[in-house]
Amino acid sequence: MLLYSKELNREINWTNEIAVGVGATETIYAAVNAFVQPGDEVVVLEPAFDIYTAQVQMAGGVCRYVPLHVRASEQTGAKEFYIDEPTLAAAFSSKTRAVILNNPHNPTGKVFTAEELELIAKYVRQYPRVIIISDEVYEHILFDGKKHVRVANIDGMWERTLTVSSAGKTFSVTGWKVGWAIGPSSLIKGIYLANNWIQFSVSTPFQEAVANMLELAEKPYKGFPTFYAFVADQYKQKRDRLSKALVDVGIVPITPGGGIFLYSDISTVKVPESFVKPGMTKDWAFCRWLTITKGVTAIPNTAFFCPENKAEGISCVTF
Repeated sequence: MLLYSKELNREINWTNEIAVGVGATETIYAAVNAFVQPGDEVVVLEPAFDIYTAQVQMAGGVCRYVPLHVRASEQTGAKEFYIDEPTLAAAFSSKTRAVILNNPHNPTGKVFTAEELELIAKYVRQYPRVIIISDEVYEHILFDGKKHVRVANIDGMWERTLTVSSAGKTFSVTGWKVGWAIGPSSLIKGIYLANNWIQFSVSTPFQEAVANMLELAEKPYKGFPTFYAFVADQYKQKRDRLSKALVDVGIVPITPGGGIFLYSDISTVKVPESFVKPGMTKDWAFCRWLTITKGVTAIPNTAFFCPENKAEGISCVTF
């Protein structure tokens, strides 16, 4: 708890301010089922990890999607994702129960700034029953000096936020399925209650192993000040190597600030007609062609969008 007490600027009470789950996926599922009732609305930023929509729907809720848009950075000129405030504002109403936030973001690799998180908090404050479920599983995988800002640290948001993370991505142990949520006891209690009917328990040996890993990760590792710094450097090298390879063949990636994905523009790539099935969008046809002919599999980006917004992802894939 020392790590998160430091990160969240408060002493975390391990008895009632943390809930352990079977990975981050189950922890988010428990949070959604604890607080979302049939007819409630949940704000989701797109493109989005596809479990969010399914989990909200299984609870009887309705997703209100806010697409992230692309623009040229004022500082560097490089493409970057941003939140359109009017679109965000329009997604909130008296029916809104939660916001599902993913930071760093899957699949774009966007790292939200304090100003962007404050923008989200601005609308959360306007609706007293809204909570934030913040999926932060890529919290330690950051590049180019990016800093991880926690939405729970934004003014007034600790009381409204469940911060979710896991060991899987950071330590490459996704099969262990150990995740957790941290937040005020009033919200953590909801996860405890939901988990009575979702999971009986989390593997005790894996919990013990993860606890040891979290402690050891703060120490120097292979010439880096911490294991976290080492992991981030390893992923940055892979990001840069893959980015160069893609550019060399005419695919343009949008450089991620964090995470493990590379969101890439394939609009200039022509897919052979023999790989395009009736009704198939370009991103799916491209991934089919790439898998069959090159043995490399990417993710078609329309999979990250709701039906109304799929056009946003047709010309892009994620590696």
